[in-house]
This record gives sequence, C-alpha cells and structure tokens, in this order.
Amino acid sequence: MLQPIAVAAQEAVFPLGVDEPPLEAGVDSTDPFDNEPATPEDSLGTPQPQAVISEELLPPWDLELQANRQWFESGLQRFVATGDVTLRLAGGRLQADRFEYSPANRVIWARGAVRFQRGNQYLQASLLRYNLLQGEGEIQDVYGVIDLATSPTDLNLDAPLSGTPQGNAAEQQQRLQLRANPPKPGTLVPPASVAPLPAAEPMACPPEIPPLRSRLPGPWALTAWGGQMTDATFGETFVFSGTPRPETLFGLGVTRRLVDADPFAIELDGNVLYHSATLNRRLRYTGGILDSQKDRAVTEAQNFWEGTLGIGIRWWIQPWLSFAAIEGVSLNSALSNYEAASWENSAQFLNYLAAEIAIQFSHQWSAVGRIHHRSGAYGTYSGAEEGSNGYLIGLRYNFGTTAQPPLQ
Repeated sequence: MLQPIAVAAQEAVFPLGVDEPPLEAGVDSTDPFDNEPATPEDSLGTPQPQAVISEELLPPWDLELQANRQWFESGLQRFVATGDVTLRLAGGRLQADRFEYSPANRVIWARGAVRFQRGNQYLQASLLRYNLLQGEGEIQDVYGVIDLATSPTDLNLDAPLSGTPQGNAAEQQQRLQLRANPPKPGTLVPPASVAPLPAAEPMACPPEIPPLRSRLPGPWALTAWGGQMTDATFGETFVFSGTPRPETLFGLGVTRRLVDADPFAIELDGNVLYHSATLNRRLRYTGGILDSQKDRAVTEAQNFWEGTLGIGIRWWIQPWLSFAAIEGVSLNSALSNYEAASWENSAQFLNYLAAEIAIQFSHQWSAVGRIHHRSGAYGTYSGAEEGSNGYLIGLRYNFGTTAQPPLQ
C-alpha cells in the first residue's frame, strides 16, 4: 500500500517548511528523534529523488497512511510523514505530528500528540517506538485507558476485526469452544475479534473514559420457588432449629435491580406462592386456642395463596456469590390455620422479611436459598406478634441489559 507513495516521491519535490524538522541520519536501530542532522538536498533545497521500494522492504501489514507530507528517504530506507499523520494498521489507528517507518527492522516511530486506539484500548503519549516483528516497544509521557477484558485481543495485531469474514469465523469458533468447555463463573473471556474503531478524538488529558461494564447479571430475574414451612421462630431458622410441619409452598418470583452500586445493589422483589397444608396434630405453639381445647388442638388441611412485595439490598461478595435481605409486606388469600392456632393475634396482611443466598453458576443462571418470614412486626400489623416461617430453594434466570453509565 505504501509502494505508490514511494513512486510518487520520485517525481515530486517537497520543500521543507520553516518549522519542519529535518530527516534523521544514522543506522536504523537509533531513535530517529535524537540528534537530527539536516537532510541531503540539491541546490534547490528539495529532497533527492528516491528509488522504487523493493517488495521485501514493505511492512508486514497493510498500512493506510494519511498526512500533509509524506515521502520515502532512500538514504535511510525509511518512510517519513509529517503534519496531521493518521496511520491505520490492522484495524487500529495511530495519530501523530510526525511518523517514520523503517522497513529494514520493521520499526515504527511516532512523535508529537501521539494517539493510538484499537478496540477498547486508548493510549496517548509524546513519543512512541514499536517493533512490529518483536511485538514490543516503548512510549513516553503516556496516558491511557486499558480494558482488561478485551486487551488480549485488542493488542494482538493478528486478531481479526469484528464484522469481517475472518472476525465472524473467529467468533463462531469461540462460541463453539465455550459451549463445549464453559469457563468458570467470574472468568473474563476476551472477545474473538476487535471492535470497530470509533470516531477519532482530539488530544486530551484525560480523554473521555469508556463507561465501566457491570459484572452483575441482567437486571431482571425470574425465580421458580419450592419450599417447606417450619414451626421454628425467625431466629431459629438461621440455625435450622424447629421441626418441619405439614405445609409446603411453591411459586414464582420476579426481581428487578433498581440501583447498581457494585458490589451492592438495591432490588424490587415480588413473589406469588401457593401453600398446601395437611392436617397437623402436633402444634408447637397454641396461643390462639382456648385453654380447654389445647390438649386436642389440631389445624385442618388448607390451601391458599400468598403474595409478597419488598425492597431488597444485595451484597456481591464474589462475582458468583451474593447475600440479600428483603423487607416488605405479605398478603394471604385466607387466614392461615397455623397462624390462627399458634398465636393470640393473626392477620392475612403482615410484614414480610427474607434472607437470601444466591450462587451464580453462569451469567444467567443461579441457585437460590431463602428464609421466608412473615409476622406482625412486634404488633405493628393488627396487633400480631408472630406469623410463620419457612425455607425456600429456587432456580433463578437473569435477563435484560444493564444501562451503561455516561462517559466520564
């Protein structure tokens, strides 16, 4: 791609401007920006005609170069470009005031307002030297924004570009590999291709920082619940005391994350549960039964619905592990026989409190355990002091996309 530039340089003259730095002299391994002697010129003050570049001197990748002035210096065997230089290389963009490329040792030099961007990586500096064959270099006065999730791909010049046939093939191959060998939860999997370049930005310090990506799963979640009620008090449920009683429940839950303040989140939690209770002849508490009937107290079989709605706060201890506490209200479609028999005061509408642990085994799926508690909140609801408790286990599916914060 640079061959026509050299050919054109044989038929054109390039007078040096007043502030134009002269071409470098010396061997290719030296920094072209140190000890710059004057360019050999003829009597008219123009660069000498250059020879056509041989095929072996061309760069290992196609270089698309735009600049106010550009030529090939045969004495030093270098491409030189000055003034608003923009170089596109392997899907990346390098901008600078001055650019040189040495085909002999495949080294790029850039100086003055240097900006490099490829994928989600951004660097700006005063000077850059990079060896294309060794894949290493150095930069001075650098400022940058590095995306660790995509850097293995973005900084690999052989990585294909997204949207190209090679990129589509690489993405398809990666999907098949991940399906066959799923990564562990929390593992960063770099993309198979490089994202397209955004519009070029002027030199700035600091530049606009790309928004942080949330590590949390989607903001919406559906949970399938199943569980067992117990005669334990709320405090006893945390140490698994008490005895399971003949009442089961199952249903569905919906969760919506309202605030993402990683590692904390605030959520709206709602559930619809169906209770199925059979005859119970072993009541641990009989506060709602007359003293004369306590010896033969039983609760009859009963089926009813329960709906809960609450606000929860979740703490992500690890990307795969979180704890949550939910506070809200609970409404039964009928007065619970167990609650009416066990406590002096009972009601259909009571306070709801839950403690939950969730283990994420993929970005969308998690296993959930919850302590399910409803009570009168120390007499706040209809004078009721107690209510009922149970254990729930569930399978949760997260979906939706988290809104990205604005550029900082």
